[in-house]
Amino acid sequence: MKNIEEWIDRAENDDEKKFRQAIHLILLAVSRDKVLSQNLVIKGGIVLSLAYGSERYTTDLDLSALDNMEVLSKEELELKLGRQITAVVALSDYNLKLLVHSIKYMPKDPSKVKFPAYKAKIGYADSTNQNAIKRLDNKQSSKIIDLDISFNESVSVSDTENFKLTDRLNVLCYSLEQLVAEKYRSILQQVVRTRSRRQDVFDIHYLLNQEASLLYSNETKKTVLDKLIKCSERKGIEAYLNQSGMRDEEIKRLSLEDFHTLSLEIDIDIEVSPDDMYTVVQEYFESLPWNDLN
Repeated sequence: MKNIEEWIDRAENDDEKKFRQAIHLILLAVSRDKVLSQNLVIKGGIVLSLAYGSERYTTDLDLSALDNMEVLSKEELELKLGRQITAVVALSDYNLKLLVHSIKYMPKDPSKVKFPAYKAKIGYADSTNQNAIKRLDNKQSSKIIDLDISFNESVSVSDTENFKLTDRLNVLCYSLEQLVAEKYRSILQQVVRTRSRRQDVFDIHYLLNQEASLLYSNETKKTVLDKLIKCSERKGIEAYLNQSGMRDEEIKRLSLEDFHTLSLEIDIDIEVSPDDMYTVVQEYFESLPWNDLN
């Protein structure tokens, strides 16, 4: 795993550096609170970037909650997050101020969906810029980090590992096997959701190259498959949970749709063609121990 200081140092300009510093402070805030640190798990592209060095990530911070909404109410989340953000900003050497702008239910009535969420907006501003600080204090900052916190996901502590922030503070993040499993689940779910996810093939291909010695072991393949089956529960993709699932033409079409637009997100040359990437990702999927499920 990488470390967060290295991740911040990789920023290409001052705006990106401030964004990464703001992410650092938010994660520190989570790590300082007993309830939040034991409940919230970072996932998705930000984990690939933080822990595995990928240059593809979004400006959102996606998390899964291990407990349900009754355990972590919106009011408690706002109180705890706001209090800890104030503390880490006061202790930080960064020229930044952060403020929780809002926390909302997604959807407005979470009782009507299987997988409710909170969407929190956290503003940040350069503490040396008085106009920016004034807008921040009025909750009108132009610099916003969205925290999407999902509930009722099939995730437990065994699907996580610690990402070290300091000698004493950690945050939970998806394990490598859980990351890969969730990416495959997302690929298979494209048909059900009728939307394309071209980033998932890129991300799995990246991890298969970066972490080949671990991911290609038989033990890890079994773990990836077990986690894929688990995280696919209630997702409506049973028809694709088999060795030939990724041979479905519609899944492949959606996976490669608008693939060229990734170059707008990642400032690197993609040397492997999208079709070749898909082939590598499909072959790994098919090499999982499907026969052991019978």
